[in-house]
Amino acid sequence: MTQTVHLPRESSTRDVPLARLLRSDAGARLFAAYWACLAVVDLTGDSFTVAGVAVVVAACSVRQRVRTGVAVAVTGWLFVTGFLGDRHGELVVHGPADVVRLALLVTAAVAAALSTRPRGAR
Repeated sequence: MTQTVHLPRESSTRDVPLARLLRSDAGARLFAAYWACLAVVDLTGDSFTVAGVAVVVAACSVRQRVRTGVAVAVTGWLFVTGFLGDRHGELVVHGPADVVRLALLVTAAVAAALSTRPRGAR
């Protein structure tokens, strides 16, 4: 004889509106940054790639903790490093220019995170 076990219903991400999920969840921001950076790298020319990724990084870091912003910046930097230099998707550091790009993206992420920090967050 089989019995059905009914577990108490817990809130799931299906019950949360998408806008609220993107405002609060760091994982959702990283996911959005990943796909948005991929689209920017694919759709822009070399001269606008870093600027486009910087805009994505700043937008995905709004109302997040600083560490989430830094993770988003590193994600963007990996795309810029992998696709800007030789367009093959290989992560090859091309010298001090990549370090400057990383510093630019981290600065954009930290500035966006700190300027829009939720009350009580550290």
